[in-house]
Amino acid sequence: MASTDSFRIECSAHGGASAIRVAGELDSAGCGRLAELFEQTIAAGNVAELVIDLSQLSFIDSAGLRAVIIIERIAQAQGVQLILVPPPEPLLDLLRITGLATRLTLASHADEARPDQFAERIELDLPCDLSAPGIARAEVRAAIQRTHAAGDPFTAVLLTSEIVTNAVRHSANEGREPIAMRIVCSDDRLQVEVIDPGPGFDPANVSPEPTDLGGRGLMVVDRSASRWGTRRMPSADGERFCVWFELETGPGQSSAIALDG
Repeated sequence: MASTDSFRIECSAHGGASAIRVAGELDSAGCGRLAELFEQTIAAGNVAELVIDLSQLSFIDSAGLRAVIIIERIAQAQGVQLILVPPPEPLLDLLRITGLATRLTLASHADEARPDQFAERIELDLPCDLSAPGIARAEVRAAIQRTHAAGDPFTAVLLTSEIVTNAVRHSANEGREPIAMRIVCSDDRLQVEVIDPGPGFDPANVSPEPTDLGGRGLMVVDRSASRWGTRRMPSADGERFCVWFELETGPGQSSAIALDG
């Protein structure tokens, strides 16, 4: 995961250990997402050790530091061992100045702080334009490579592209608001969610007529995914619409595309 100015957050879990990796700029805009993912991770239970990996941060301000302090206090109160993979210099100096470097358990490398073969959870925003499907395909390919997921990567990438393309085409905000994407990938399962402010559709009607120009993307999803569905989600500025799919990726699983009958 490259360190860029855009905020990125990923979550991994394996047994009683979990890791949250943050990249880019951690300021007041990203603190809420970090806190939310932390709360979800703790709420899932059975977390004995939590790694906060800041090794790919490019910026952190007082709001970001405050979020780390709050996370540390909650983890301590709940008996969860918190390990911080420190950010690069000179951001590490800021942790020293504020006393966080001595308060937290620091790891020298993320790979030393967490086991391999985590199930990865990735959350990111996609631009609501024609570049979004390509970005989404790259993210899914990278997640599959990192987790060494078996199964059919072509189908996973294709279904991701279809639901992101659908979100771009039918978004109600004319590109003003990004599309949210979530990926959960392990060695036996892949789940992708795409959330946009569009009006949504009836998932029971996904079979176009032979003369129809559109609608075949969702037909591919319907006939190729292990499971898929939709849901409407309330938000502060109106309702949002989520399309998701799952693929079983364990040994022997195949998601061959079937378009006939």
